[in-house]
Amino acid sequence: MAGRGWFQISPKNDVARSIVNDTRNRECVIGSPDGTNRIIVTFDDYFRPDCVLSFGRDRACSVVCDPPDIPESLSRQFSRRQCQFFLEKDSLMLRDDSSGSTTRIRPRHMDSSLWEFPSMSTGIPRQRAVPEKGDWDLALGPAEFLLQFSDRDGWWNRYAKEKRALATRKLPADCMLTLPNMSLPPTRYQTRVQTPRVPEHKIRDSVTYHELEFLGKGSFGRVSRVLDLQWGGIMAVKIINIERGKEKETKETLKREVELLAKLTHPHIIEYKHSQGWEFGDPVEIFMSAADGSLRSFLDDQRSRHTKMTNPQIFHISRHIISGLHYLHGKKILHRDIKPENILFKDIFTNPVFSLADFGFSKEIDTKTTLVGTPLYWAPEICSGRPQDFRVDIWSLGVVIYEMVTGLALDQLPGLTNRVCISGEWCKRLDQACRGAGDLAKMVTLNVDKRITIDKCYESSSFPVLPDTLPPPPVKLKQQPRAPNRRNILAGASRRHRVEKTQGPFQTQRFRRLQ
Repeated sequence: MAGRGWFQISPKNDVARSIVNDTRNRECVIGSPDGTNRIIVTFDDYFRPDCVLSFGRDRACSVVCDPPDIPESLSRQFSRRQCQFFLEKDSLMLRDDSSGSTTRIRPRHMDSSLWEFPSMSTGIPRQRAVPEKGDWDLALGPAEFLLQFSDRDGWWNRYAKEKRALATRKLPADCMLTLPNMSLPPTRYQTRVQTPRVPEHKIRDSVTYHELEFLGKGSFGRVSRVLDLQWGGIMAVKIINIERGKEKETKETLKREVELLAKLTHPHIIEYKHSQGWEFGDPVEIFMSAADGSLRSFLDDQRSRHTKMTNPQIFHISRHIISGLHYLHGKKILHRDIKPENILFKDIFTNPVFSLADFGFSKEIDTKTTLVGTPLYWAPEICSGRPQDFRVDIWSLGVVIYEMVTGLALDQLPGLTNRVCISGEWCKRLDQACRGAGDLAKMVTLNVDKRITIDKCYESSSFPVLPDTLPPPPVKLKQQPRAPNRRNILAGASRRHRVEKTQGPFQTQRFRRLQ
């Protein structure tokens, strides 16, 4: 058997050992130093285009579960097609095809309840995504196995790319599976090859997921990278904090936001997937397509390596975001929180695609004066409380482009606080720094009437034309004086004032004369 192992399945009881030792299964079995035969799955060997590994009494299965040395009563506990592993959206899936629902899988390192297969009566395929790590107990009727994944070393990236290509290819019609046809007897449905597979959204009413990675949190709640256990694929879920006593009002507002998200379909807008938790007392969960990273993480990586983005890279990113923003504005929608954290990317080293995300502040356009978003990227009209229109997004995108061109970590500049940003001082400094900077000066300008529109940005295929360098903002920004605390006025006073205050007027005069 050629190729590096992807995962292996070892027998745990006598029935499983009989299956592994059956000569009909020798093509997918390999011996080990301890003398135990194991089923080995590699990236180079597949039985069917849509099937990584299949089990059952049918001789067409990868592993035939009808060993000659076990009683017939045990052999009959296996279905003709017991189960199969397959790929869906780059995820390894296990589907129970048995007539008696006798396939089970349990992780040894996590809560096993999430991997319970749906009941046959629900009409939902009895399948679960299997995270490719750790040890798993696999039961097929009377046979018990241990499933283990190979260690991830240097070869993994090469094979992961091959796995992704396999998972996303177009399959022949005769190799595809349909959704349950409830007019058929269960045994016929569970044991026949069918065509074609029905889209998940036709029957999805909730998402069962496993958290893979915690991504971050804020006042709104938390965001995690999760695996969809029923249909496969990686998603991002935002779990929203609901303030006590305001659940009804908050959920009504959130539902309007979700309805807005569901209407958006564009290659440079992060795709909305699903939402749940609208019942009283449940946390609201909003699912979006997952990305590989954010522009913020990319910029941080550049700075850590003491490099800057090239103008072609900046132009590529800018055109993607301009395209997404043009689509939003065409729908009469303001984003109002454009910043590097909300610009996500996929396939950064092959075919990088950048998209706008996090529409928690998006609203259908009217005259707005509310303070939302991140002060560092606020347009001057937001700071001054003036009415806002689509051009606030143009300013914010201009600040992001300025950050890419200069390579500066704007949030780490000395003296740059929220107080300075809200006062409008930061906007003035940016306006000065971007003067004469080509197309960027048309975006970052205090004069709203002179600020370029998204239509003009989008229509010009060469926009934005950028300079090779830009001047940084001043090292120290002018801050508004802070009033001393009334409860401790001495703490906010200068040393000289403290001396004068404590020594009295005559001692003060003497102190001055001595100086």
